[in-house]
Amino acid sequence: MKKFFSNARVDLRRAFSSFEFLLSVAGMCTVLFLSVSSQLRAMVNGLMQSDVLNLYNLAHFQGFSLLSAIFATLPYSTSFCIDWNNQFIRSVVIRTNIRTYGISKALTCALAGGSAVALGEVLFILLLCLCFPLVGPEGNLNNSMLSGGNLIAFFSFQILVKFFAATFFSVLALWISTYLTNVFVTLAVPILSFYFLITIPPVIGISMRWFYNALMGSAYANNPYGSLLYSIVVCSLLSILMGILVVGQIRRRLEHG
Repeated sequence: MKKFFSNARVDLRRAFSSFEFLLSVAGMCTVLFLSVSSQLRAMVNGLMQSDVLNLYNLAHFQGFSLLSAIFATLPYSTSFCIDWNNQFIRSVVIRTNIRTYGISKALTCALAGGSAVALGEVLFILLLCLCFPLVGPEGNLNNSMLSGGNLIAFFSFQILVKFFAATFFSVLALWISTYLTNVFVTLAVPILSFYFLITIPPVIGISMRWFYNALMGSAYANNPYGSLLYSIVVCSLLSILMGILVVGQIRRRLEHG
């Protein structure tokens, strides 16, 4: 256990102090602003009025997006590629063990990817709050949380759902990187996997509703807390599965050189 915490501390420091992590946070925030740029220009020119709640909902009209998956991958999903290509992995495994190394990588990858997306969301909301009211007199409150005045709970719910959805894509990319140790391939994984999971299964008659509900936090109508729990459980189980596969593949790569 001591070896695990020592290894995890190094991984967490590498992930959260990296330029890639800061770039992901800033990139996520920038993309959200770009998605409501036309509304912001209209508000600046006095052509329309809005509030933070409305702008946030407009920015997330399509729920968890492809760009969110990409920014989840950027902070630490390429770490195995870097360690393998530099052969840094062997010295670490000698000091600890394969299982400790793999679990630490998967856990750090999940935390860094989810945090980057979540912090980008928080930064977007805070910057909007500097210029606009949180909710205007004509704000859309067609939500059980909002109708009860629980604005903080609503935003927390949205950010938590996206945090856990991002953890899945970040660990998924890490798993693929244990097969194809190429940084660019790893960064392309969210694009390919998101497209496949959203478009291909329905074409061949496979229902992915359970997965969409987990990504969007929409499993139970009028029950946001149940939907949040559903998203946390599904995304966490998928991330754990990816983590197990990561450890197994790292073991096979090291055993076969």
